Amino acid sequence: YPVPSEAKYCMDSANGTKCFRTYFVMKNTWTPQTPPAISDHPKELILTIGTGGDDLRGGNDNLSVSLNLKNGGRIEASNVNMGQRWIDHSDQTVGVSLPEGLAPQDIQSVTLRTSFGGGMGGDNWNLDTLTMVFRDNGVNQARCTLKGSPLTRFTGDRKSETYPFACR
Repeated sequence: YPVPSEAKYCMDSANGTKCFRTYFVMKNTWTPQTPPAISDHPKELILTIGTGGDDLRGGNDNLSVSLNLKNGGRIEASNVNMGQRWIDHSDQTVGVSLPEGLAPQDIQSVTLRTSFGGGMGGDNWNLDTLTMVFRDNGVNQARCTLKGSPLTRFTGDRKSETYPFACR
């Protein structure tokens, strides 16, 4: 979650809060840019996605997220890795903006969907952990973590998986 007053980002974990300014793992040349303005207290679902022993390649092999609502609605976040590689045994944090009025109990499930092509040269990716935190006005409202070794192995034949949102 962002801390604009201190120009840093922080992440809560079982070992306490860890903060950082930037960390980039990019195979292309990086060009500095001014980041977008970030609200001090957004309403969002923060996903911490733990890659296991097989990376998410990036390029044309990317990850999108769908929040499936109990009323049948859906909130989409496309290409959350922004075309970049997520290396083996790394954690990445992604925020999905939520509309005002949405509560944790309104979310039924979360779907992770890859754009893998499959076949020879197609990507595979091991998802080992998925932590979901519903954050409203700067306060964590609900949190849950799913773990496995891997939790899900995404392939060209298994491009998506839906996880229940049982966070309280």
